[in-house]
Amino acid sequence: MSDVLSSGSPPSNGSRPRTYLPFVNNFCPRRSLETSRYGNYFLANGWRPTRRMEKADLIFIYTCGCFNSSEQRTLNTIRQALARKRPDARLVVTGCLMKIHPEVLGGDYDLLPLEGINALDGLIDARVKLASVPDANRIHPIGDLISTRDFLVKKFKMDFELTSLFASKVRSLFLGRTKYRGTWNIRIATGCLGNCSYCALKFSGGRVKSKAPEAVVEEFSRGLRLGEKTFVLINQDIGSYGQDIDTDIVTLLERLLDFDGDYKIRLIDLNPRWLVRYFDRWRPLLRRHASKIAYLSMPVQSGSERILKLMRRPYTASDIRECFRALKKDTPGLVINTHFIVGFPGETDRDFADSAALAREFDFGRLSIHPYQDRPRTESSTMPDKVPGPVLFRRYRALLSL
Repeated sequence: MSDVLSSGSPPSNGSRPRTYLPFVNNFCPRRSLETSRYGNYFLANGWRPTRRMEKADLIFIYTCGCFNSSEQRTLNTIRQALARKRPDARLVVTGCLMKIHPEVLGGDYDLLPLEGINALDGLIDARVKLASVPDANRIHPIGDLISTRDFLVKKFKMDFELTSLFASKVRSLFLGRTKYRGTWNIRIATGCLGNCSYCALKFSGGRVKSKAPEAVVEEFSRGLRLGEKTFVLINQDIGSYGQDIDTDIVTLLERLLDFDGDYKIRLIDLNPRWLVRYFDRWRPLLRRHASKIAYLSMPVQSGSERILKLMRRPYTASDIRECFRALKKDTPGLVINTHFIVGFPGETDRDFADSAALAREFDFGRLSIHPYQDRPRTESSTMPDKVPGPVLFRRYRALLSL
């Protein structure tokens, strides 16, 4: 089946076509791509999208529970939907929050865990079953869990004042809402192999399950045949690809980069552990195909060796420095993006100085900073020596201004 499925025919009883309204956190390409698959499924069954909550026959919310803020956005969206939807409209809630913090969910709506998502077939009397709908490759326009107004208020509160720093951050994050549209996205796997002490996503994503290399190559080839120019490999950690099927991310990339053509690949959400482990193979591959790599996005998280151990990140800051220096020497034009967590429990001024030094050392294409947040059932949430709010946000602003 193609990415854009047949929209099917309207209900045979002569009534108007049924309509649906999807919501997801559009900053997350993984969830946006998954929700786009559901969109294809609704279209294949004769449903039509709408942008008006009051007009929808079904409101579909893919929850996000990575951060406290995303949990609150999800709950606010559910409350708005309950207040504004038609009495006969159905509200269906699924997604990450059901695994991360299920206690906050429940009410006059349908809760569908991801492992039971095929129950949608019965809810909408599907002729085309969800299991038969392939992964989407294009991200459709989807309602965001956070409104523009709430987004601006949140960022203003974090940056405290209208400055060029605030304006730069807003522009950067608004770009995040749209930068995966107009790209050919390939979900190469689900889950990861990490056990980071602060991460709640591992409760939702589970262990890595990789797509067969032949299937990934075929999706990539199909995008090329359609004239696509920008490709994005999608997973919680693309570096973990293949560890469950006796292959690895470098082997997959070697096959993809062998294709001729004027295209670029974005390598996002690549845990630096895989750069370190396979560096002897990464280095010649990136040197040979630098013109085909849009950027590497690797979350370093901290420049402090002590904090990296507390985070359970399986690499050292010295390893990362060595790899980054070599890559910059080989391919000076290679763009490396990263992000840091500031205010991790127990982080001292010296630990933060180590992070700032690492951030200054390399000309990162984009440096994203996340203030630490406790999440349910994570090891870090039980750690002592929490960093006070004012100190955390002072460090956030200092790192953001580099």
